Amino acid sequence: MSNRTLIRLRITLAVALLAAAATVTSKSFAAMNVNLDVVVPVTPAPPPEVVYITPPIPPAPAPVYALPAPVSIPPPTPLPPLQYDRTGQPLSVPQGAPQYDAPPPQASPYPSPAYPPPAYAAPPVYTAPPPVVYQAPVVLPAAPPQFVYVPELGYYVAAGVAFDMIFDGHAYYYHRGGYWYRTGYYGGAWIPVAPRTLPPLLVRFRINEIHRYSAVEFRRYEREGVRYGGRLHRPAVRREEKREEHREHEHR
Repeated sequence: MSNRTLIRLRITLAVALLAAAATVTSKSFAAMNVNLDVVVPVTPAPPPEVVYITPPIPPAPAPVYALPAPVSIPPPTPLPPLQYDRTGQPLSVPQGAPQYDAPPPQASPYPSPAYPPPAYAAPPVYTAPPPVVYQAPVVLPAAPPQFVYVPELGYYVAAGVAFDMIFDGHAYYYHRGGYWYRTGYYGGAWIPVAPRTLPPLLVRFRINEIHRYSAVEFRRYEREGVRYGGRLHRPAVRREEKREEHREHEHR
């Protein structure tokens, strides 16, 4: 089969396809009841809005500064070298060297006033404060008193005596004239105690509060007697004291 015959067959087939497509299209429009003769008015689109754009203002050109002309400074004239003798002293000033004469001293038109010498005050004299006079502690009885534990205070207080003595479990404290004294054992030497070195329990309560809490516990101790269920403490006499008492008894 030649090329012309093929071309003719293709054209015939295309025409047949177009005719079939037109027939199908007309039938579909008829089924949709579309009248092709009716002209539908078309509303024209509004003209586009004209937007005026202001061109940007170009920046001002930067100022151009001219550089100053270079200043030529002539080099300094070198001075001739100095000549020294054997001792190292210069012989003479070289020629051409600048010589400067010191200006003569000028008298001031304003005379300087004569000030009297400053008077210094005598240093203050500090007097030492009077020494603290501690009152001598009371003489303890030979028989140690009974100490009763006061729960509100947290330590033992001597009962049935006319002085304030406390035992905190380690040492004995005695209060007199607003000062506290301490000793390591009953009958020992009393040592004054500074307030800052007192145990916290002693600093916690004032002496009138110690009296008030102790009086309550003392009344309970006297009322119950041998049935008293609180804690008691009686100081022990040291061996040195027992030996002294024995010696005094032998001398008698």
